[in-house]
Amino acid sequence: MTGVEDMVRAAERSLGLTGRPNTITRWYSQRNGPVFSTAPWCNQSITYWANASGNAGPVCFGRDYAFTVWHAERFRREGQWHVDIAGIRRGDIVFFDWDETNRIGAIDHIGLVTGVRDGVVYTIEGNTSDACRRRARYASTIVGYGRPEYAGPGQAAVRAAAPAHAAARGAATGSDVAPPGLPMLRRGSAGVLVKQLQRCLNKVQASRLQVDGDFGPMTSGAVKTFQKRAGGLLADGEYGPKTAGKLTVARRRVR
Repeated sequence: MTGVEDMVRAAERSLGLTGRPNTITRWYSQRNGPVFSTAPWCNQSITYWANASGNAGPVCFGRDYAFTVWHAERFRREGQWHVDIAGIRRGDIVFFDWDETNRIGAIDHIGLVTGVRDGVVYTIEGNTSDACRRRARYASTIVGYGRPEYAGPGQAAVRAAAPAHAAARGAATGSDVAPPGLPMLRRGSAGVLVKQLQRCLNKVQASRLQVDGDFGPMTSGAVKTFQKRAGGLLADGEYGPKTAGKLTVARRRVR
């Protein structure tokens, strides 16, 4: 049997893989040349999981992909390309541009969608900090996604859902607490997720934040301003799933 769940299970078996060469890059280089053994391996991972799960046809159209732009272009040519995250679901192949240009030609990275919750897209990705890890992503860096035509009974009815551990955490502690994989961003937080948040706030409400990845008082104040304007949110200046969902909707309106 092949299908969405087989693809996800193949990806889960790679979790924790680090460095290069590794199992995935060695496999890919044996098929396509030694240069790939130490090359960026995010799209190599998708190709590997597709082959390991019997999904090479629907996911990779019967060929090997290491270059994300070409893979996205193939989904577009086949009429299986969707922009932003509207309708995104488990098993989709999602493409990222860290500069947020929303252009296929600028795609930097790729992942496999495992679920969606409150505007947050959960993935498994290869070559993320040179490892295979679960990630939580926001719409601001997502160019679009490919929808493979998976085989298997019931696959067409598969819909996005948060990973079981995330849903359980949300039910136990309240939906305003970030599930595993999505850290709550607050004063003192730092890194690429804070930069993404700062860029998004600058676009939706002209916050004029310095995009420095430092969640300081200016960023906290901008989050509070957004929370007050969005309605239905606790204006505490902290960025979790509820605020993320509202910001995703607001971001779509200004595109």
